[in-house]
Amino acid sequence: MMKTRFHILQCITLLIIIGVSASIASARMMPQVRIESGTVSSVTNNEIRLENGNRFQPASGVQGISLQKGDSVTLRYYVSPSGENIFLECAPGVNSLSAGTPVSPPDN
Repeated sequence: MMKTRFHILQCITLLIIIGVSASIASARMMPQVRIESGTVSSVTNNEIRLENGNRFQPASGVQGISLQKGDSVTLRYYVSPSGENIFLECAPGVNSLSAGTPVSPPDN
């Protein structure tokens, strides 16, 4: 009887360890969506550069970028595994996108 309880406890402990490990691994792989506001210094080939030097490439499917130098903009973006800032959404004005429920980044 004691051996059975011990084996059950071992199995439960092992399942918990596997579950926690899988959760940590998937959390590390999912990029964090961020928001940044600033003033546009240039827009070239849909790449937006802000006056602070940060550059943002559009995610696939993002179209209709109509920004000009000097415009205020807010971008919802993530950092790709290669280190590029990829924006999912942009809106005119400072702090014009809320941190609410972000759009999930595409699978990499």
